[in-house]
Amino acid sequence: MQLSAQQPAAQPVPKALLGTWQLQQLAFDARRPLTDTQIEQLYHDPAGEINQELKLGKLVQRLTFRADGTYLLSIKQLTQGEMSEQGQYWLRQDTLYARTTGGQIAGFSGEVLARLKGQVLVLEFPFWKPEDQVFEQERYQRVKD
Repeated sequence: MQLSAQQPAAQPVPKALLGTWQLQQLAFDARRPLTDTQIEQLYHDPAGEINQELKLGKLVQRLTFRADGTYLLSIKQLTQGEMSEQGQYWLRQDTLYARTTGGQIAGFSGEVLARLKGQVLVLEFPFWKPEDQVFEQERYQRVKD
């Protein structure tokens, strides 16, 4: 997938996206039947371990979207410490794009807004090739400031 380095397109950012979101769960959404081999591959993905760390509070990932087009990503992991990243984000055809202040493509750049309703944000991206119709989803819960 090629990510455009262009600055924000005309699509306005939904006001519901603004604020801080905390990662709650990783999941897979298969939009077609999978082979046994593909199912086995999903079982060996580290998503299960990450979900356990999230549930136990050993991993906390927060993503803040500001009205001025900037974001802050912070990750606290018990075993690896803390890190943060900031930069600019924009939305084009319900896909988030972002660049760090250093000009690199942000980790969540290219993810699609699959759901944005109330206190829930779901971002998704193709797990394999897009035509395989298997998507990894990140479920976020709004953090009350």
